[in-house]
Amino acid sequence: MALPYVQCSFTITPNEPWSELLLAALSETNFESFEFTDTGLNAYIQEPFWEETMLSNLPILNNKAVQITYTFQTHQPVNWNEQWENNFDPVIVDERCVVRADFHKKFNVPYELIITPKMSFGTGHHQTTYLMLHYLLEEKISGKTVLDMGCGTGVLAILAAKRNAAIIDAVDIDSWCVENALENCQKNNCSQINVSQAENPNHLTKQYDLILANINKNVLLKQIASYAVKLTSGGILIISGFYQNDLTDLIQHCQLHGLEFLSNNEKENWIAAKFIK
Repeated sequence: MALPYVQCSFTITPNEPWSELLLAALSETNFESFEFTDTGLNAYIQEPFWEETMLSNLPILNNKAVQITYTFQTHQPVNWNEQWENNFDPVIVDERCVVRADFHKKFNVPYELIITPKMSFGTGHHQTTYLMLHYLLEEKISGKTVLDMGCGTGVLAILAAKRNAAIIDAVDIDSWCVENALENCQKNNCSQINVSQAENPNHLTKQYDLILANINKNVLLKQIASYAVKLTSGGILIISGFYQNDLTDLIQHCQLHGLEFLSNNEKENWIAAKFIK
């Protein structure tokens, strides 16, 4: 099942530069995502990994140069399908690709991705998904083997399939995502996509010309070594799910595993980056 999340809302005085310093400190823990607010920072962590004592171990919270207070609350998993139907319009990427639901009208673009998100993440509305779709539209995909790690709705794998990738493996740790990705693959007639549930790609036996990983900084740092092993020589890794101030750490970690930085794109402080083996 999809897991509940704990939201920690930090009030920070003065806000700058301490909100960014706090984000950096929390990024070294199991917090997965963040958003800056007018008064500080919101941070999100899966409920099984949450313990309030983890905050007391952060030196920044005891720094006399800044005042930081916080509250926290638990959020149940979001029904993305309900949110999608109630709030979301189709997403158009580079005038060539649209992500839409069944009930939206058809678009005259080369790639239409019909996505019903249910409890999964990946509708194209989030900055990181948009950035990954943009990169995928630039890549030469035809005939290549592709791995989509943390596949969510399967939206990236589906675009790769529609761009004629030969074989695609889509992997997610969450059973809800696996079920949802399977449904979306069937809806888009993408029979070349194999969906499986796993924490990392180590159960897969093949190598890939292209690996996509839209997750978060902490998971990426843990798995980059595995991605490097799974890439063919000259293979491409495209990652997202992190902020501008995380990019240097990820570049350095990739370089340690033989992955050369090629480029990055930014959307509202979120980053996608491209590497080659």
